[in-house]
Amino acid sequence: NDVNAFRKILEDVKDGIDVPIDPVLNAAGTKQDSFLGEAACGDALEVVQYCLSKGADPNWVGQNNRTPIHRAILVGASSVLKPLLEAGADLRLLFPQPRNADGAIEFREWDPADLDGLDADEDVVKILKSWDFSRTLQILSASSDAKLKSEAAKSEADKQTAANFQSATLSLKEAYDASVVEYKAAIALREERIKEYDRAKCEGRLQVLDVAEGLIKQAEAKVEETKAKMSGCEAKLKASEAKQRQHQVTMQGGIRYDMEVSIAQLEDVLISDIGGHMAAKGKKVPLAIDPTSNGLTFLTYRNVLLIDIANSHHMHSKQIKLNVLGCLRFGKPLLINLRDKPLDEALGILKARCEACYPNLYQWLVVDKSIKDPQQYEKLIDDEVEAENAELNRKRFTPVFTEKFVVALTSQQALPDETVMAPFYSVLVTS
Repeated sequence: NDVNAFRKILEDVKDGIDVPIDPVLNAAGTKQDSFLGEAACGDALEVVQYCLSKGADPNWVGQNNRTPIHRAILVGASSVLKPLLEAGADLRLLFPQPRNADGAIEFREWDPADLDGLDADEDVVKILKSWDFSRTLQILSASSDAKLKSEAAKSEADKQTAANFQSATLSLKEAYDASVVEYKAAIALREERIKEYDRAKCEGRLQVLDVAEGLIKQAEAKVEETKAKMSGCEAKLKASEAKQRQHQVTMQGGIRYDMEVSIAQLEDVLISDIGGHMAAKGKKVPLAIDPTSNGLTFLTYRNVLLIDIANSHHMHSKQIKLNVLGCLRFGKPLLINLRDKPLDEALGILKARCEACYPNLYQWLVVDKSIKDPQQYEKLIDDEVEAENAELNRKRFTPVFTEKFVVALTSQQALPDETVMAPFYSVLVTS
């Protein structure tokens, strides 16, 4: 009974310190032993009581299918048995129970005689036999009802919080839109003042030039003032949108990605699909979620062609055509940076520019990758392309290179929408 392992936490609990062990109370989502199980096994009564007061699950099944009370029984930790039983520890879990087709336990009726064959100390068995099991059923029923009520209350609170976030974001969006209008009006006024100055100068009305110049300076000051206001409104709006999205993600239980990779693994996964994980998922195009941009920096030093949806030159129809054809001609990966814009907005921009270049190009390039088919990419090779770029003559394209063509997307949006990510092989880039 190694109480020394809990000496520090025992001292903190005795001193009235609220020990922050909530995240590991139940080791949720794993088959590892909970903190409560460790305390029970160590016969650390005060720690067990503390864990239970914090909502630890007395029936958490850890390694070797053992609950906290099971572990306590095995080591003869008799002092923790009563508080565990009073918290709803189910003695039926000490013994094999039948399961239904879904794998869920279907408890058989409790038989106290099962305890006769229990390999445990005599005083432990005595405590267990003296326990009225009907109390366990009452405790579990009350606990289940309380949990349902708590979940319902939390759901309502979450909905209200979401509504508050939405209302705040809408108000900030209206303020931002109004600030943009003010900024544009200030720019228009400045341009008008400059024109007035030029007209006066051309007409020889030198006596009004000082006044006109003063008006220009006032207009320029107004431009800077409204620009600062617009920037402030934009920052507040983005912060509110980020909080709103974070709340949505929390309510959904987090974001699920197809894979998480380090920067060093990024090229192997994104460009080469080593291990065939993307192919096994039946997806064609990878999407790297890279909030820090470190993965993007790493990839720009690899043998890839990077295009940016925020770069007007990259998004020009002719340049899109040349970039796609060039990558196909030489078998070079094409990396498209979606920036930190919301995914649906960024993909909308990319789709619009691709469609302006050639109808269905977005489908061929980003959705099904059928752009590698000569019947598709040759539609992009017009007389102008061939005349200006000898290497892009249709006769120079060969399967040796076109089959090596890869297109990948990267985004710096921290909390992407799972439904928008769904068509792609989503990869979270970790530091």
